[in-house]
Amino acid sequence: MDPPGSHEPPQPHSPPPQPFEIALIRKIEAKTRSVRDAFLLLDVDGDGHITPSDIRTVLHNEFGLDITQEQENNFFASTASKTCGNKGLEKSMTYAEYAKYFYRVSNTSTTTSQHTFGAAVGFHRNDESGMKNHK
Repeated sequence: MDPPGSHEPPQPHSPPPQPFEIALIRKIEAKTRSVRDAFLLLDVDGDGHITPSDIRTVLHNEFGLDITQEQENNFFASTASKTCGNKGLEKSMTYAEYAKYFYRVSNTSTTTSQHTFGAAVGFHRNDESGMKNHK
């Protein structure tokens, strides 16, 4: 069940989603059945918070992708807590924050193809060898 307020429109101060964020959310939507499932996929260590480490692990293990520091910062910029309880983590996202983020980004009207997703994260699909890095 989605948290109360997760269907609210984005706040005026929220930066517009970047192409990478839109592509990422669409890939996650394709792999999961609900916002809760998406959160559980991204919360690798099961501590109730999505952290930069969680995001890097999922993108690498599930999609074979690595993100830049800028892309990571964009992911956490608009909704992430500044700290995660007593853990002192610099960036994290609770389920309620993620649900709001998910709906804000998934409701963005930008079409994204597989090629655009690869370009957004610096990779492209190569028929002979899968994902190739363009760094």
